[in-house]
Amino acid sequence: MNKSIVCLLLSLLITPVFAQSLQLPQIQIKNVQTSSYRCDNGKKLVVKYLNAKNEQSFALLTIQGRPRLLTAVIAGSGVKYVADHYVWWTKGRTASLFYEGIDKPTDMSNNCEQIN
Repeated sequence: MNKSIVCLLLSLLITPVFAQSLQLPQIQIKNVQTSSYRCDNGKKLVVKYLNAKNEQSFALLTIQGRPRLLTAVIAGSGVKYVADHYVWWTKGRTASLFYEGIDKPTDMSNNCEQIN
């Protein structure tokens, strides 16, 4: 395993909750776009989209009170971002947040419409 990765993993394990921002110098961000969504369940989601110079794309949003960084993966249509059991799937100005696991949280946001 790469020494840098081992150091990163160890630092994540021993760093307190109020840790510094995640920094990955190997991934250089080309541009950032912030979008807000209003969902059928009344929730408002703010999503920060990060596009890297190496053509990777990420979505940063708060799920169940915790910030989550989701990575873009291949989708049949639109853009699908995943992290752990969470899926944020966008198509045009609409999006949905899904949980693909056994114990589905009750506060997932479906049928979200971009408002900015």
